[in-house]
Amino acid sequence: MDALNSMNEIAKGNQTITLKLGRSIIQPEMGIVEIRGILKTICNRLGFPELDIIKILTAASEITRNIHDPTSNGTVIYEIAEEKGNKGLKLTFNNTGGAVPALDEKLSKKHRSREDSGSPLSGAKKLVDMFFINPMGEQGTAITVMKWLNSNIVLSDDLIEQLRLDIAQISDKSTIETLKTQNREILELLDELRQKYQQLEESNTQLTKVNEQLEILNVELEKRTEALKVAHEQMMRQEKLAAIGKLAGSVGHELRNPLGVITNSIYYLGLKFPVTDEKVKKHLKIIQDESAKANKIISELLDFARSKPDKLVSIELCQLIKDSLEQIQKPENITLNLCFEQDMPCIKVDPRKMLQVFQNIITNAYQAMPDGGTLSIQARNDAGEIEVGFKDTGIGIPPENLSRLFEPLFSTKIKGVGLGLSIAKEIVEQYKGTIEIESEVDVGSTVIVKLPCNV
Repeated sequence: MDALNSMNEIAKGNQTITLKLGRSIIQPEMGIVEIRGILKTICNRLGFPELDIIKILTAASEITRNIHDPTSNGTVIYEIAEEKGNKGLKLTFNNTGGAVPALDEKLSKKHRSREDSGSPLSGAKKLVDMFFINPMGEQGTAITVMKWLNSNIVLSDDLIEQLRLDIAQISDKSTIETLKTQNREILELLDELRQKYQQLEESNTQLTKVNEQLEILNVELEKRTEALKVAHEQMMRQEKLAAIGKLAGSVGHELRNPLGVITNSIYYLGLKFPVTDEKVKKHLKIIQDESAKANKIISELLDFARSKPDKLVSIELCQLIKDSLEQIQKPENITLNLCFEQDMPCIKVDPRKMLQVFQNIITNAYQAMPDGGTLSIQARNDAGEIEVGFKDTGIGIPPENLSRLFEPLFSTKIKGVGLGLSIAKEIVEQYKGTIEIESEVDVGSTVIVKLPCNV
């Protein structure tokens, strides 16, 4: 292998400028190794991007394999040339032993090289900027390719001389030495890849830890946000209840006195002037019943306004439920279904307040079944917590109203103040319990009360 003498040629026809760098002889099998080594050095010197270097090496390898098929003789000439105003690396592959067989197929996408290790010859055309092929029959074949240089590259005399020196030095090396050098480079590259992989693994591990910490913080933030929301809602509810309580106390007293006068007057008239007219009797009865309802509402308002101290008693909850049922008149078209777990533990509450809770829930259930139905009441001990469920088969509650059921003065009924469930919630939460409502329109509602045991 030798290097050409330096020279500048100017072709007068198309004003092509060519700077010859050197030449390699294609040898069986090992020629490709040397050519790739020379090209890699030239490309790095000329500042080609890594992707362009890969393209040039791949194209050179494939051309060398295909042109080398019929002969062991050939050369590669390395040049810097200017074509159509562009400067580029020019490579000319010469096969001097004879025509390349199946050249048309090799220029198509149907053919693959002998080793079947790369793209067909046509693929090499796509990897370079210019591609010329000159078939000369039995005299051989010449393939010329070009890859444009970066416009900023300065082709100084020192650079050209260094390139020629590089080609001469690599050409003087034995094939074994060239392979060793390339193997060394491959090992260094593999070592670098291993280090990068380890760094990537470490980064992934750190990212995983950070993600886990962020997830924990996110869960904690959601908990605190929910707790803050609950506390805010509770504060707003208490403020609203306090304002309603003041108003209820003053209005309740003002209404109870005239209402008492009406009730007493009806009773007096009934005793003094016995009524025989059925129509008059009917209307007096209506006045008496409506006065009783109004008095009940006033009593609820006054109970809501007054904060009486608790009289805590250890009592069985099932008995309180039975007492509540006895104090409320059950409509004839409603069926009761009771299911109480045996040996239920006692709880420590104010019986009067818990009666009010159960009576409000039962009354709502009865009113939700105007056409009749079934009220099922279940009580069980769930791991130290008493759970009572009131399930009716009534009209149900629309989804948009479920979130407002515990708001003071909110009611879906024509008759009612809208304080029953608000009062029930305040009492249950006072004893560290919870109250929840599930409902489906035209199916029914279930109220679940949970209270901690006091064994």
